[in-house]
Amino acid sequence: MTYQPQPQKAPFHWLHPWIVFGIFFAFASWLTWRDWQRKKLSTWFDVTLFLTVGTIGILLFLLWTVTDHRAAANNFNLLWALPTHAVAGLLLLKKQKPKVLKNYFLFTTILTALLLGGWYLLPQALNVFLIPVVGVILIRALANHQLVKVN
Repeated sequence: MTYQPQPQKAPFHWLHPWIVFGIFFAFASWLTWRDWQRKKLSTWFDVTLFLTVGTIGILLFLLWTVTDHRAAANNFNLLWALPTHAVAGLLLLKKQKPKVLKNYFLFTTILTALLLGGWYLLPQALNVFLIPVVGVILIRALANHQLVKVN
């Protein structure tokens, strides 16, 4: 008789990615709703979000192009972690926002919506736990496109 392993149920933990990222998405949704009501952006959140995601994108891009890590090549996570998000995060700090920022957030909104719509159609399987994070990028990019005041 051969050994037949029994599947074990994972114990509940508050730090599960669905819970942590779900709370993050709920907070970002509430913040976006509040910003929409006030017609004023929470710049601190957007700078933190886009700088962090942009830095992740820069690291992924460098792993792909500069190093010899074959596993990091052709990484589709660059569709949500755009390295240019870091530049957008820095531009949000400026008092006088350039007009290109509004167009950038429109591009980001469209790209992110397409990514979420085709998540399971991509040739690379992206981690499903990242869907709430990408959702946050989508709603904050849309809010920035609508509410950012440019010169």
